[in-house]
Amino acid sequence: MTVHPLRPPIGALVSALASVLAIGWVPAAVAAELLPYRAIYTLKIERADHGGRFTDVTGSAVSSLDRTCDGWAVAEEVVMRMQTVAGGEFRRDLILTGEESRDGRRYSFKSRSTTNGDEERYAGVANSSPSDSGVVEFSTSDKKRLELPKGTVFFVGLTSWLVKLAESGQRTGEIYSFDGTDADGAEKVAVFVLPEKTPPADLPGDPALLKGKAWNVRMAFFGKSETNAAPDYEIAARLLDNGIVTGFRLIFKDFTVQQSLEDLISGSEPRC
Repeated sequence: MTVHPLRPPIGALVSALASVLAIGWVPAAVAAELLPYRAIYTLKIERADHGGRFTDVTGSAVSSLDRTCDGWAVAEEVVMRMQTVAGGEFRRDLILTGEESRDGRRYSFKSRSTTNGDEERYAGVANSSPSDSGVVEFSTSDKKRLELPKGTVFFVGLTSWLVKLAESGQRTGEIYSFDGTDADGAEKVAVFVLPEKTPPADLPGDPALLKGKAWNVRMAFFGKSETNAAPDYEIAARLLDNGIVTGFRLIFKDFTVQQSLEDLISGSEPRC
């Protein structure tokens, strides 16, 4: 992925990881008992370094996961406003929709991002395999075709994999992930997991969706360059065993954005 200073890692969380010994494959249907949901978040700046690019960040995000007869339907919508040190403003809007098969091997996606009126669209179908490299074929972006590393996971598979890793007691792991928000291919993700010691009080939303075991996870995302030892960005999140993220921080080199839960309701279940 080419890092854009205005691109939050969407799908990205909800985006998960592998064991410390090797990159693994865990289909979503097997890895964790995820629940369908619809979550609303607010965004605000938590840290802005002196001499950095931005002085303020505000925005909102809506994330939904619905079960289908064949797998999962996902949707993300994010709006961000960023004030620069020079007094300018960037507006970044992103919409992502996707359908992922129950076994996590097929993912169709559409995304549209707009930065101050400049629009980018991506759509296509990606396939992955636990034993061989996968492929993503874009219907946009000049019909681009990219190879994916063996065991690459998609939107739901990333969340499911991370829950499985946390439940296993592993503290670290890594995996490759692709969500369809750009045409740069899979990202390498490295993670560190710790059990939660003190749960937050009075989180908004449906109490039935907020109960259960939770972990604090730190994820580092790396682009295609293997020579860059530093991650492009990091995420620190509170993850429940049903796959729901109750809040997280987007950590860039010179600023950090906090994303806080505002409401949470159940998603849809199909009659198959």
